[in-house]
Amino acid sequence: MSDVRTRFIDHLREGMERGQVCLPALPDIALKVRELLGDPDVQMDRVGRVIATDPALVSRLISIANSAAYSTGGRAVTELKQALSRLGSERIKGVVTALVMQQLFQRRALESMQRQLQALWKHSTAVAALSAVIARQRTSLSPDEAMLGGLVHDIGKLHILVQAELFPELFSQPAALGDIMSQLHAEVGAGILRLWNFADYLVMVASEHDNLDYAGTGAPDFVDVVLVANLHSVLGTDHAFARRNWGEISAFQRLGLTPPDSIAMIKQARGDIAQIQTLLGA
Repeated sequence: MSDVRTRFIDHLREGMERGQVCLPALPDIALKVRELLGDPDVQMDRVGRVIATDPALVSRLISIANSAAYSTGGRAVTELKQALSRLGSERIKGVVTALVMQQLFQRRALESMQRQLQALWKHSTAVAALSAVIARQRTSLSPDEAMLGGLVHDIGKLHILVQAELFPELFSQPAALGDIMSQLHAEVGAGILRLWNFADYLVMVASEHDNLDYAGTGAPDFVDVVLVANLHSVLGTDHAFARRNWGEISAFQRLGLTPPDSIAMIKQARGDIAQIQTLLGA
């Protein structure tokens, strides 16, 4: 087994060095939408033409635009153009990427791997929803970008699981595979987001979200937000992070939160968190 572990780690790192970390189906359409919306002068009709190439995505965007979170009692949206106008550029960017990410986690796979993919998607959507709430309540950061940061923070684990299909022996030793994911997922995830041309602050989220000693400078940043959201997501479990003393973690202090205040804030926002998870298809 140690030989399989070594060969698999070598395989992952060699693939990273060659830039061979593109996951199946990701996400030309999401990357194009993000690129277009990065231009403040872009015409929304141009964005719509890109999105219109994926009918399932069009349907979901219209559905989300008509949800309670965005409709605010207005007339029902029936066309993509109306949905884009209602959602706005930041939400479109986050929602499109989120919906395409969901497709990645729902790929066909071995039964044992499918269970892990589902668990990873559930965790990612929980951290995404928590991140959006924390960003909105405790920072001036975009809640939509914070949600996206939460959604992609563990993208390295997805890539490792997909690549592990080439080494089926690993699935008979879940502890070994888990150790590899724990050891490498931040490095792999940062590399993937860099290759996808995601913003540096999202690359940092993938790289640093498990670094409980992270100490940023200046105002709270997306790493602080996702790190705290990640800790909330494992509260009450047997995860090692659940046993850490939150009072010693600077991300809470940078967000102006004591651990009890943080728990109270999340309890009060349970409805918002559940609504965001529903929108993400959790």
